[in-house]
Amino acid sequence: MRVLFDDHIFSIQRHGGVSRCFAEVVAELRARPGVQVVLPFRQVINSHLMDQPGLDVRGFLGAGHFPGKRSLLRAHNRRLVRRALGHGAFDVFHQTFYDAGLIDLLHGRPMVVTVHDMAPELMPEIFPKPEEIHPGKRALCAAAAAIVAVSAHTKADLVRLYGIDPARVEVVHHGLSRDAVWAPGRRAGIALPDRYLLIVGRRDGYKNFAGVARRLAALLARRADLHLVCVGGGHLQDEERQPFLEAGCATRLHQRTLPAGDLAYAYAHAAAFVFPSLYEGFGLPILESFANGCPAVLSDRSCFPEIAGDAAVYFDPATPESLTQVLERVLDDGALRHRLIADGRRRVRDFTWTAAADRLLALYRRLPARH
Repeated sequence: MRVLFDDHIFSIQRHGGVSRCFAEVVAELRARPGVQVVLPFRQVINSHLMDQPGLDVRGFLGAGHFPGKRSLLRAHNRRLVRRALGHGAFDVFHQTFYDAGLIDLLHGRPMVVTVHDMAPELMPEIFPKPEEIHPGKRALCAAAAAIVAVSAHTKADLVRLYGIDPARVEVVHHGLSRDAVWAPGRRAGIALPDRYLLIVGRRDGYKNFAGVARRLAALLARRADLHLVCVGGGHLQDEERQPFLEAGCATRLHQRTLPAGDLAYAYAHAAAFVFPSLYEGFGLPILESFANGCPAVLSDRSCFPEIAGDAAVYFDPATPESLTQVLERVLDDGALRHRLIADGRRRVRDFTWTAAADRLLALYRRLPARH
């Protein structure tokens, strides 16, 4: 079984959920007897792929960034991918992003496309030009021999919005990456407050930080020992700080950019992980919080109940005061915290990259042989 992956996500993303997921799948498939991973490119900007031992890929023109670097790399790698598709030395082509310009090169060989979310289609009002976010997605879904959805909720959205036959869509959940788990005793390269709530990733738009900021600020104002640490998502903007300034607790609002090992430490030492997003295709931070023994407080929207089950507590983002009530319980109820930590550690065992690779291989082998 020869599985060809294109460069797309590895040429445009240094770090991030989608590239991490494909890098994990590549690593799993490379370890399988009888499976050959075909990567017709050797230069990327993606750390997740470059970190794999024994994989002959390297960085492109140094570690620094300059205008047009991604476009230059993408143009170079795309030519190599097109050549490999033309040669036909593969059994399945699995796209890493949405490049409809490669459809005509398949010549009857099966293509698989992964859909990670349907946010632009579901919430076009929050994107400046939603039609330009994933312009090739619909055409690729129509042309694909099979479509992978990362959750049953994403599958349902895809079927409803695109009118796709459900039988063509396979649900393959993500797994937990090895470097996402903190090893007790391993020192972190960062200093964090003694007691803090944790938010991870982007905060803008449907990520809904603005929708809960005033409630979080009010909670910090009542609890002088409590801080809020935001990891990733870029520097805090003035409008994000404003509710905390008004509540007199802005000095206890922090932003950090952390490598995976230190992020795992941050989960493991947080009083709770807060995920206020209005929509996610899967929600990898849920698994990371579970694996590190961090109680998870989640929005009750989209796929969160599917992924977390009873191992988290939920609030309604339409009524932000419900977040305060849930957090008060998690912070003060020792028995609840113990239950959430134990249930989370059990729940995360159901999500592995080995299981994801098993499902993908089974899917590849069911596809019709090339013409």
